Amino acid sequence: MRTLKYATPFIFIIIISFIIIYAFNRSNSAKNIKCYSILKTEKVSTAGVETFSGVIIFSFLEKTGSITSKAELTTTQNNKSLLAQQINFKYDSSGNEYSIHVIGLTDEKIMEHLPLETSDYMKNILNSYFANPKDIKLWIYPGFKGDYVVHTEVIPWLYCNKIQE
Repeated sequence: MRTLKYATPFIFIIIISFIIIYAFNRSNSAKNIKCYSILKTEKVSTAGVETFSGVIIFSFLEKTGSITSKAELTTTQNNKSLLAQQINFKYDSSGNEYSIHVIGLTDEKIMEHLPLETSDYMKNILNSYFANPKDIKLWIYPGFKGDYVVHTEVIPWLYCNKIQE
């Protein structure tokens, strides 16, 4: 009984140490990329031409710290035919630059029939995909309650969480 009394603090310290080491190793593992909603999205219709504009925010958490990149986009829809826009943004401290081709925006009605994927497995695929220096083609779809879905060539559907301003 007396031994347990003196050993308890050491056991507690060992358990806390393992938890801290686990959390540190997890945070310093592979790059973690989060995709967020388009903020301040506007839909303007002039002479039958609908223009969507907004900001895509990608947040990168790396060993060197947290880096957030914003990509401005404007997509014009004329008679349901979408014009592709290219976005260039820097995502890491070494200045590597990737380009995103925004293929188009669709009506919210289409989203009712499309699946949403939020699993960590899909997010890990996205991490691997962004690690390759190539163009990233994606589609932005209006989602439910102001959220958006990103469609890439590698990941069929990735749910983007909405950021509260």
